[in-house]
Amino acid sequence: MSEKSSAGFLKKKMARDIKKVRFPKKKGSNVYTAIFVPSTNKQQKRISNPAFNKRIRNTSQFLSRFGGYTTYSTHGGYIMPNKKLVKEPGAKVESYTTPKTYRGQQKKVRTFLRNKAKKWGQDSIGYVFEEELHFISPGKQRIDSKRQKSVLRRRIRKTKPWKYKRRR
Repeated sequence: MSEKSSAGFLKKKMARDIKKVRFPKKKGSNVYTAIFVPSTNKQQKRISNPAFNKRIRNTSQFLSRFGGYTTYSTHGGYIMPNKKLVKEPGAKVESYTTPKTYRGQQKKVRTFLRNKAKKWGQDSIGYVFEEELHFISPGKQRIDSKRQKSVLRRRIRKTKPWKYKRRR
């Protein structure tokens, strides 16, 4: 077999193998959540690295109940009421889960966020649900649960178990 014919054979074989791989065509059935972990206290003073790492660990352990998590280092800023710009490093811990699992843990998420905002001395903590940012304060402020429920209902109706179908 010559080099040209063997190269052609390999190209055809690779093209055949690529055609066999089938990915789901429907949108995923996951719910995206993320929590921003601050590295400052109430007086906007930077906390120690061990204390910051402990915050990240606590948040990661909490979100692991959804099946897993990913942690990112972040740098951000915001403007205080006195028009002063505050810049701070932080962390973002995100997780994907099914609508059913999230619905079962929704109250625990609210409680966790309120407790951490109070314990960490924060005016609010950033919480992302399905690409929408919410600021959760230590008080009785509510996450827009009607919006979350409608998103979850739509997801459950649209999703069906994906099955691999063999082509003949």
